Amino acid sequence: MKVAFLVISLFIFIIPNGYAQTTDSSAVLEKAVEYALEAFDPENTTNADEIAEYLQLLTLNPLNINKASLDELLKIPGINFKLAQEILAYREKKPFETVAELAKVKGIGGKTVQKISIYLSVGSVLDIQKGLLLSKRFWFNRGKTEHVSRTLRVLNSQKGYEIDGNYAGDPFRVYQRTTYSSEHLSMNLSLEKDPGEAWRSPMGFDYTSMHIAAKDVRPVNYLILGDYSVAFGQGLVLWNGGAFGKGNDVINAVSRSERGLRPYRSTLESGFQRGIALSFGKTLETTLFLSSKKETASVVVDDTIRFPSASGFHRTETELDRRYNTQIGMMGGRLRYSFAQGWIGLTGYYFESDKYILPASGLQNKYAFSGKSLYANGLDYTYFWRNIAFTGELGRSQNGAFAWLQSLQWIISEETEFSLGIRNYDKKYQSPFSNGFGEGSGTQNEFGIYTGLSHQITDSWLVRVYFDQYEFPWIRFGVNQPTKGYDWLAYSEYRFDRKTSLTLLGRFEKKEDDRIEVIDSREVDVLDPQSRWSVRSDLMHQLTPRFRLRFRLERVGFYDFDQNDKGWSLYQDVRWNVTKNLQIDARLAFFETDSFDARIYQYENDVLYAMLNPVLSGQGQRSYILMKYSPLRKLDLWFKYDISVYENVNTVGSGNDEIQGNMRSRATFQVRYSF
Repeated sequence: MKVAFLVISLFIFIIPNGYAQTTDSSAVLEKAVEYALEAFDPENTTNADEIAEYLQLLTLNPLNINKASLDELLKIPGINFKLAQEILAYREKKPFETVAELAKVKGIGGKTVQKISIYLSVGSVLDIQKGLLLSKRFWFNRGKTEHVSRTLRVLNSQKGYEIDGNYAGDPFRVYQRTTYSSEHLSMNLSLEKDPGEAWRSPMGFDYTSMHIAAKDVRPVNYLILGDYSVAFGQGLVLWNGGAFGKGNDVINAVSRSERGLRPYRSTLESGFQRGIALSFGKTLETTLFLSSKKETASVVVDDTIRFPSASGFHRTETELDRRYNTQIGMMGGRLRYSFAQGWIGLTGYYFESDKYILPASGLQNKYAFSGKSLYANGLDYTYFWRNIAFTGELGRSQNGAFAWLQSLQWIISEETEFSLGIRNYDKKYQSPFSNGFGEGSGTQNEFGIYTGLSHQITDSWLVRVYFDQYEFPWIRFGVNQPTKGYDWLAYSEYRFDRKTSLTLLGRFEKKEDDRIEVIDSREVDVLDPQSRWSVRSDLMHQLTPRFRLRFRLERVGFYDFDQNDKGWSLYQDVRWNVTKNLQIDARLAFFETDSFDARIYQYENDVLYAMLNPVLSGQGQRSYILMKYSPLRKLDLWFKYDISVYENVNTVGSGNDEIQGNMRSRATFQVRYSF
């Protein structure tokens, strides 16, 4: 069956046809989200959810290129500092009348326009703030209201929901969000109940988030009451939420475009602030924030806790006992001075908990933060010189330890770009709210050198590579001595024509791991290499303007001193735009791995504002169907059904999520109404 599936899939791709390909904005967004996902540790996709939502929100609230600043343009995936400067230079001569006019800008071709157009708009050429602050038109011009309602559940019976199970609530995840946004006003209410959590009343969601914000009311850039996020500099001091890292975007990975102060809309129950925040000024931008919120933390004894949890689950008796048991307060700010060639910024914050925070036991946590309060501050800069952008940040924690990062991006020619980054994070550096670029988790205990190169060989052939070498001066979790390692990625994309493209991606990672070996009757810690590699190919073909096919074959391997495991997967994707109002995505996948160490992760299309990156391990099949139907211009409906079938197993999952049998299926329904 597997051989027949492979033969039929390949045959479909070579059927000749004369249809032209249409621009598919959802396909562009799909690729952008998957690129972002490549930058995350698959073991922890919490922040990846926030990045996926960030990109999707950009498409729903496109940036006006006739008003955007250099900094705002740099936040758009696919726009580097040279292209941003060229856009501003072109705009000085005449405003853009259409997004397609970007193709006339030096260095921007039709292919780049196709990639970035979903994030951009031109607004009105005469779009100027009109009226007084008391004018209704000023506050509600171009206002949009959006309501999203989502329900999902695992359809199989799970151990935690049985009569003697440990979960307090039903297996449904319920999500509601209502948002209003205009040029100068933003309001949001998000509600969520996770699977296993109990309803506290007819509207008793476990999690609630809300805000009201004013934007671009000069001299105020943002005034936010409620929930918000702050992401400054290169993330070495303070960065809420996810950030792009090592992945297919080899040039921009090591140098970030800060998101600054933003209203918070996500249902992720950590990684944001709650209180009041203000940003004002243009050349000298000042940001101030004050936050106080309750968080969930494991209790060690009495008033001593571990650092607050990021999971947000309150399902079992133990989880409910510690629900929102800690009060966390933060205050801080940022000054950023902008000049013609870049900007320089100062960031600082003070954090306080009402309980004593004690790190987990183990020598690897010797330098982790402990106490009730701490502060951290830092200096960052961005400087443009000809075709080179220099970025860097130096952070200092309360204990006097430092973390620094220095990088550059060099646009050698219109076809070739180069990046270089050096990072040095002291083992004693303590800033729990940082999210700096690197291999390890947290901005601590790491030194590394990163290089990336991107070259457009022809108009149809793109090649990207990076190499990152790093070392950990202090021990890490599961390793009892300092270690080092490296990883590299090679990516190639070739477009045969407007309908067909082939991508090849190879990754290799080698780290040191340790084990106990008996030598001369003595137990000795021995370092051994541990490596993981993967190779995959994607063939995408637009069979007709309404019918797109995608085929992927992936091979992975894992090697340790006593282990040499391999795995493979292949899938066939179909996208069918049945009518203007109905789109269907479907996938059939097969996989087989020798062990969990040789597992494979596969990004899947999902309903709007959601992301799924399931792990494939063992032997089996996985498939899904996703339908989007728009019966009315302002109404969108999604339905997704996914199922995984495993061979030679009697149970799926573990603990409270254990399912008897060899199958796990899930259904998701979402409705969005906008006006």
